[in-house]
Amino acid sequence: MKSSLKFAEERERPPLQPKTPNQDKYLKALKNPHCPVIIASGVAGSGKTFLACAYAADQFMQNRVQKIILCRANIPTGRSLGAFKGDKDDKMMNWVMPMVDVLKQRMGAGRFDTALANGNIELQPLETIRGRSFGGEKEGAMVLIDEAQQMTVEEIKAVTTRIGENCVLVLMGDLAQSDIKQSSGLGVLIKLLDKHKLPITVIDFEISDIQRSDICRMFVELFYKEGI
Repeated sequence: MKSSLKFAEERERPPLQPKTPNQDKYLKALKNPHCPVIIASGVAGSGKTFLACAYAADQFMQNRVQKIILCRANIPTGRSLGAFKGDKDDKMMNWVMPMVDVLKQRMGAGRFDTALANGNIELQPLETIRGRSFGGEKEGAMVLIDEAQQMTVEEIKAVTTRIGENCVLVLMGDLAQSDIKQSSGLGVLIKLLDKHKLPITVIDFEISDIQRSDICRMFVELFYKEGI
């Protein structure tokens, strides 16, 4: 009974409210059943990760999706500490923690831990994603990929061809913060979508969308002005 009451309390969250026009477009795309792939590209602090993860948490708690798959390219920012210890989930947790933090905040740590243990939430490494298929006729799924600007073209190809029925793929990234030496797969994908006029929703977040803090906005503006 205590567990049920605990989860009931965790479900009581205010509805998501967009704070900018681009956030409004993003939420509408997430809610649109005809948008199986959504790309959220743009500046840090604009709500790309928060809104997608909070929405996925709400959908899961309302039993509208049965699986949430979290993924991120394991490309370090700056100098690496080396290999992380632990099993697959222990290692992946270090990379997907920004998404995990939002999910725990939205659904509660207890529900998150239970869903992770039951396999309803998966931490999926890119290196083993080929051959998998997400979604299905009876199983709804959301695949959330953070820092997608770090993905190569080969990784983008592998991910976008994993999507089955009743599955939503959300790619989130900031092309200005790519640490890979070759062309960003996300950047290539966005150009190809525009070239071939494919019906995929791309939301371009701008400095005016930053909600994290005034300090964040100040530094983003500085780096953009200086081209770094």
